[in-house]
Amino acid sequence: MPADMPEDAGTACDILSFHILIYSLGDRMFIHGPKALSKENVEKELAKRLDAWTFPHAIYEICSSTPASDRAPRDLVVRITMDNLISLRTGAKKMDSTEAGTGEESGPAAFPDSLVSCVPQFSSDLAVAMMNRTVTDWNRNGICKPNWVP
Repeated sequence: MPADMPEDAGTACDILSFHILIYSLGDRMFIHGPKALSKENVEKELAKRLDAWTFPHAIYEICSSTPASDRAPRDLVVRITMDNLISLRTGAKKMDSTEAGTGEESGPAAFPDSLVSCVPQFSSDLAVAMMNRTVTDWNRNGICKPNWVP
């Protein structure tokens, strides 16, 4: 384990890996109970650990251990990514209000550029979800001048 990795990062990956693999096993054996429970547990564990060590590992494991036809875990990580995109890209994470400081602390980005090229299926799913959200916003609020057009 690298020296700059938090002590509990390995444990967090192990717990997430366990739930991801149980989901995959349930899928292969056509048992829905373990899949549903594992999906809930993956969501809870990943939401607590959106850091540079755990997040990329979870994305890679979900995309490599579940079939492309099983959208549930893939949609889950896309939703979590979109809901937390700014903090995942900047490395900023909210601190507990009881802690001293400004309310945010910074660390390495949990969603680096390299993750996009390492897991192309996740990148494709994320791009489609972002386009769908943008079109939905435009349809709801009326088309406005996009911020990328000068």
